[in-house]
Amino acid sequence: MTCSRSDRPAIVPDLPTVLYLETTNRCDSLCQTCIRTFQTQEPPKDLTLEELTRIVDQFPRLERVILHGIGEPLLNPHLFRMIACLKGRGVTVLFNSDAIGLTDKKRRGLIESGLDELRVSMDAATPETYRAIRGVPMFHRVVENVTALVDLQKELGIATPKVSLWFTAIKKNLRELPDFIRLAGKIGAARVNVQRLVHYGQGLAVQDQSLHGSLSALEAEMLAEAARLSQELGIGLSASGNTTPEDSFTSEEQERPWSGCQRPWSLSYVTANGNVLPCCISPWTAKDLERQTVPAVPDALRDHRSPGSVPGLRPPLVHLSSLPRAPLCRANVRRLKVPGSTFKVQGSRFTFHASRFMFQGSNVNIALVIMVKQPAPGRVKTRLCPPLTPEQAAELYRCFLLDKMAQARRVPAAAPYLAFTPREAEGFFRDLAGEGFLLLPQEGRDLGERLDQLSQRLLAAGHPGVVIIDSDTPSLPDRYLIEAVERTGDRGTDAVFGPAEDGGYYLVGLRRPSPALFQGITWSTGVVLEQTLGKAAAAGSRVHLLPPWFDVDTGNDLERLADDLMRNGRPAEHTRAFLRHLTLARP
Repeated sequence: MTCSRSDRPAIVPDLPTVLYLETTNRCDSLCQTCIRTFQTQEPPKDLTLEELTRIVDQFPRLERVILHGIGEPLLNPHLFRMIACLKGRGVTVLFNSDAIGLTDKKRRGLIESGLDELRVSMDAATPETYRAIRGVPMFHRVVENVTALVDLQKELGIATPKVSLWFTAIKKNLRELPDFIRLAGKIGAARVNVQRLVHYGQGLAVQDQSLHGSLSALEAEMLAEAARLSQELGIGLSASGNTTPEDSFTSEEQERPWSGCQRPWSLSYVTANGNVLPCCISPWTAKDLERQTVPAVPDALRDHRSPGSVPGLRPPLVHLSSLPRAPLCRANVRRLKVPGSTFKVQGSRFTFHASRFMFQGSNVNIALVIMVKQPAPGRVKTRLCPPLTPEQAAELYRCFLLDKMAQARRVPAAAPYLAFTPREAEGFFRDLAGEGFLLLPQEGRDLGERLDQLSQRLLAAGHPGVVIIDSDTPSLPDRYLIEAVERTGDRGTDAVFGPAEDGGYYLVGLRRPSPALFQGITWSTGVVLEQTLGKAAAAGSRVHLLPPWFDVDTGNDLERLADDLMRNGRPAEHTRAFLRHLTLARP
């Protein structure tokens, strides 16, 4: 259903013919433009074939089903049977994918199941930009996988699925759009789609990266060059709103570009946990979801399920816009259920639930994560006050961060990350780190939960191992960190620890999720390492211990650090310069 802006009913009289089904909310990418990388609202879940059948049974006029949402469809083990089921009903079926897991078996499964269209989200024409935007170093694998699919289709003489490449255009990658068109031609993709950025203030999804209504002359030239190349190479080129890329970045409503959205009146979106929404982004843009209500629901729909029965969609056809001056999705979130679903919104607090999927990729680097805090006076290094003032302690810690990031850059075969806190400090750390680091927020009630969730998240994203290090050891020798990365990548090692002289540890490295190592630990005491090693032994884990080192927490530690840097010439330039200046400033 398509309505003019002045003729959008509170209740749509007909069931939608288009349905988005989130086949899974697990993912093997860490896209910096996707809100799932930074926040989650629902626990990990794969939709089952039975659940899909019960949902689509309630849409008798269904014409088109899109099997994606917040997650990677290829991770769902029931995907091919789902496609075949829908094709048996005469429905057009498609989905977007990162194609990381598009193995030969899955390529054949997509062809045999009858999938109509595969949209491959890539966002870049070079490995460097791909990793910066999509968070994982999988550019070459994706190109190989998609090329192999197209070649297999040619070999079998089968035209479907139609393969298209998708490009979320932002200021960071727009210059690569012409080369992206060339890449599509090389792969054999028939079409390229350019998407607008939905910005929500995190990662690269920020207003400064948006091109909507703000194209520079150079950016307009890149779009024109892409259009020329697409015609020359015979590749279709389209954009959000089924228009040209240049038209897509302009709008009649510059201040309210979302006001033209038709989705609340034209389709339904069902999450893997059974919640029905206008679109995948609405849970994060909507506010006070627990108090959202849907008025004027017909009684026949209100009683759609009976006590003791398996719940169905209720109500399945309400499309509401009670707030015409606010984004439509803020007023159109519905509490609807499919079998066995649960959903709880926790106000402004979001809990990360790590995917259990582990991608086996031997060519992926070890993730090297630095735990960082915003260096605000009175919030960091408070045990150094005195002898330092809160402002001096904060500046010293900022120097620690700069030196630790420089050290991480010197470690070969590692993918560097900053795990930051608080959440609102993301902009600060993005400016501090510059290029080369990906940012992830710390999530969890204590240090153990934060370490566990970070390690699970990055292992699920495809890294063969994760090394997490503190930011309080600016004089740590490079060789210790290099050894940690190497041993974490060794299949004969399950866990690596760097013992701290105060009884804790300055580093942990893991090859697989190990939540037990972080549970029941008396954090911030002198028995942390002892308790952790006991849990590792109980689990039969093979542990490698690095040489011990010291954290800088007290005045005595600071004196030791100054002496160590001056005598041994360790490459902690920012910390050394600060301490030298601090010494000169003393009376």
